[in-house]
Parts: sequence; C-alpha cells; structure tokens
Amino acid sequence: MNKIIYLGVTQFVKEHKDFVDVNQIYRDIPGFLRPVRKFFFDFDLPFKQIWLIKDFKNSIADYDTIILSATLYNIKISKIIDSYKFKNKQLIFWYWNPVDKICSPSKISASWEKWSFDKKDCEKYNLKYNNTYYFEKFISNIAQETKYQVSFIGQDKGRLKLLLAIEKELKNLGITFYFHVVQDRTSVLDYAYKSRLNYHEILNIIQASDVLLDIVQNGQSGLTLRVMESLFFSKKIISNNTEIIRYDFYNPSNIFIIGKDSLEELLAFMETDYVPINKDILKNYTVENWLNNFAKN
Repeated sequence: MNKIIYLGVTQFVKEHKDFVDVNQIYRDIPGFLRPVRKFFFDFDLPFKQIWLIKDFKNSIADYDTIILSATLYNIKISKIIDSYKFKNKQLIFWYWNPVDKICSPSKISASWEKWSFDKKDCEKYNLKYNNTYYFEKFISNIAQETKYQVSFIGQDKGRLKLLLAIEKELKNLGITFYFHVVQDRTSVLDYAYKSRLNYHEILNIIQASDVLLDIVQNGQSGLTLRVMESLFFSKKIISNNTEIIRYDFYNPSNIFIIGKDSLEELLAFMETDYVPINKDILKNYTVENWLNNFAKN
C-alpha cells in the first residue's frame, strides 16, 4: 500500500489526518524568534535545518509519496528534501494557490512533480492537474433559517473594490446580503473590515444563505473553497470565475457567472430551485479522490 505524507498543511489539519498522514515541518519556537527564522529563509542562509522539527529526515523517510504545499518557505524545504537524495519516492509540489502568488515551477527541481488546482496554470506552466477538494464530514443536514439571500466570506486579497461594486448592484436589485471581508496585506481602502471567523462560524453563515458569492483573485481560474461549499451544501453560487463553465458540475441553473450572465437575469436565477448534482460528480471533489488522483498518475 502506498504510504503518503502531506507536509505544510495549514487548514483543516484534523480533517486531513482522517485520510493522510500530516507532519509538522517547523519546530515550535517563541514568537521573538520568528523574525530570525524568517530572515534565514528570506535570505536563503545555510543551516536552515535548525528550524525544522527534530529528526525531520527520518520522519518522512518511510513514505512512498511526499506532498509538499507550495509556499515561499516551502521552496526551501523542497531543496532540503532534495539534499536527502531519497530513492524511489514520488515528490509532489502542490500549488493550491495561483502560481504567480508563489513562485515559478522552474525554481523547483526536476525531482518534484508539480501539480496545481488551476487548469490555466497547468496549461501555462505544463503542470499536472488535480482538483480542489472538500471534506464530507462538514456537511450538516440540520436545517437553518435563511438570513441572507447572498453571502460572501473571505480575506480582501485585492477584491474589495469589486465586492463594493457587487454590493451596490445587489442593493439596487433589493437583494439582502452579508459580506464578511477580513483585512490582509492587500487592503488599501478605508473599510469596516471584520474579524476572522472560525470554520464552524463560516458554516453557520453558509447554511443560513440562499446563494454564495465567489470572487477569485486576479489571474486565478482554479476552484475556491466557496465553490466546494456550494456543491456539498447544495447552494447556488454567483462567481466571477468564467472558467467554471469547464467543470463537470456546471449547470446554469445553479451557477451565475459575472461577466457572462446578464445582471438583469440575476433575480430570476435566484428564484428558481437548485438542481441537485449527481453524486458521482460530487465524489470527484472529495479528499479521497484528490489523493487517488496522485496515485493514479
């Protein structure tokens, strides 16, 4: 049986552990040492392994497949793993954000397979494709009273200007909405940002909403977590991702595409019933299938 370990998991760690071994990369350090560690990695200084967990090499040596999340720090981790000169291992550098937010795949050695959730990035950089995924354990059948016709939850990520324009259009159409925008390093506008929510709180808002709003970052065509939530919670979605039409679950009755569909048709779109997605299609977006796709290749 193929033994897989996933390094660099930062979200849904507990949920991942139900399906794949998850290992910490960096050792726990006091807060005052974090700028020092950052300095080591930013300037690619020698002896970076002092910042890794004890016996990092041996902790991953017995695995057949190593999946490493694509982050700026983990570019350096890929080079450290290269230095171990493991034999007969499948090494996967997994882009779960757009390539231009991380690094060119050319900076990662040829010993690594480069995979991405974004089909356009795969075409542009000759990467292997794997889908965005979700955890079925989050699904709840507990009915909640609808509070919002449309909701958006997410960090700014340079999207606030567009969100404000959409907010104006929703007001003009008399559509009730809830936007929960969290400030980040891209935030430049004067806006009443909200605090971060835990995922349980996010799920409550999703279940209390008729329609989810999905706004991708500039240059992104890969599917977001909001799209996964819309699929698994049977919610309609409004998205500015025009590439969504390429996916097997696309149904114009469930998905309104900003830039393709007319805003004059938005109210009619919201008033029609959600069309259930075939269960076999939904299975394509489970974490089990995501892992199997690596093994199939």
